[in-house]
Amino acid sequence: LVGEPPHKWIATHAAKGFRLGIDPWMHTGAEVRKLEQALGDIGGTLVLLPFNPVDRLWTDRPAEPLGKVAIQAENQAGVPAKDKIAKIAADLTDRGLAAVFITDPSSVAWIFNIRGNDVPHTPHPLSRAFIKADGSAELFLDPRKTNLEVESYLRDLCEQVEPKMLAERLERLSTGGARILVDPDLAPHVLGHLIRHFGGEVVEGNDPAKLGRAVKNMVELNGSAAAHLQDGVAMVEFLHWFDEQPAGSLTEIAAAEALEATRARVGE
Repeated sequence: LVGEPPHKWIATHAAKGFRLGIDPWMHTGAEVRKLEQALGDIGGTLVLLPFNPVDRLWTDRPAEPLGKVAIQAENQAGVPAKDKIAKIAADLTDRGLAAVFITDPSSVAWIFNIRGNDVPHTPHPLSRAFIKADGSAELFLDPRKTNLEVESYLRDLCEQVEPKMLAERLERLSTGGARILVDPDLAPHVLGHLIRHFGGEVVEGNDPAKLGRAVKNMVELNGSAAAHLQDGVAMVEFLHWFDEQPAGSLTEIAAAEALEATRARVGE
């Protein structure tokens, strides 16, 4: 049913012995636990598929986005990326953890003070990262998204690694029983499975950037206020333009496009 979570649907509609296949890259650890519990209650089984069936059928799938990455200046971020990484590393040491796996692109963008254009209206690059207790970091970011300036900036913070190397680097990190922090509400289920497979220990906990992103420093607060003032100017200009249009001459799409164009122009 529309709006009904899969584990709720299973509990009320699935037949006894129901077998459900999922792509473990598309579901978080927390989601998988809920599915397993719901299926267990009806004698069902959760099957982790080795590939996504839709990928085999989607022959005209668009290429992965390659939005260019930009550096967020310190006068916009308020705190240098080095300080954010050092704080996370110190917390890992205090908790006896070897590393944390950051899987939320918004958290990656906040920690490393970078921005991107992979997703419309969402200024983060699609990426993941390891931050280790010794203060080093690995950023899984396609090099086609970065220029020499960004790469030089990142070189002082981390090692930039191609995303296809993720499993290999995860194996290297996990070997020897390393304790790795993973947020079960954000990380794909397969990542925890791989950590255990490679000999590591999954420690579940909150993404360490969650609180930092929520509690704004003064630079971020001032930036938010400035952004609202800028958007207010755009809205006033748009409403003035809208008021001058002949009655019945606009569609919703035309009005939305005009508003977007006004915001883009004011923001230049």
